[in-house]
Amino acid sequence: MISEHERRPIGNVPRGRFFGPCSGRDLPVAFELFGEAVDRFTFCDLAYNDPHVTAKEAVPNGWALVSRIRGGDEAARGKTNWYSGNRPFRPSAAIEIWRRLDGSEAIVELRCDLAQDVLENHFASGSMAAFMHINDGTGEGGSDLWFLASPEEASRGMDRASRLLPELACRLANGAVVVTDAALTDVGFRSDASFELAGRRWEYICTFPNERLADRPLRVWRVVDISFV
Repeated sequence: MISEHERRPIGNVPRGRFFGPCSGRDLPVAFELFGEAVDRFTFCDLAYNDPHVTAKEAVPNGWALVSRIRGGDEAARGKTNWYSGNRPFRPSAAIEIWRRLDGSEAIVELRCDLAQDVLENHFASGSMAAFMHINDGTGEGGSDLWFLASPEEASRGMDRASRLLPELACRLANGAVVVTDAALTDVGFRSDASFELAGRRWEYICTFPNERLADRPLRVWRVVDISFV
């Protein structure tokens, strides 16, 4: 559990949406960090194909469910990808509205879809206030999606198409907050020093312990347009 005192260094979060690709069981971390600052959360994982999938066990105590709808595009062609085991599936989503303790509402989307497609099709330029990609990997069960790695930094023999930083960076609002365990990132995200990449400046904020994988602490960064520096 991340305390209010530990969250304090993050400071203000700009207006916009949250995106958590390959989020699995990591929803509580997102709500602890951004539950009061963001009004629309989009989580994506192929495990969310359960018709009863819900954020009920992850939202903060006191949040009340206002409505829930779930559906899929039955006319859509099946998708496949390496991290779907090359098994075809049809995208679907559960969309819930939750009322917070102060009376305001938050939209929570649980999408069963390819994470790179959700990024490209559901987020406009500058629309993302917060991003979190943690507890993922390259082995069995992992996506091998490097949202925080640029094609230019891809190692020889690696799939450059899975290096998605340019697509992510243009969708991050000025001042957006990024949370990573640095497992699928360029090397800069594994340090505590600010740096420039993909036309943005990445300013280190703080580190939190990772309750699921203790050897992969969560590093928090703020994204700043270079023109504002």
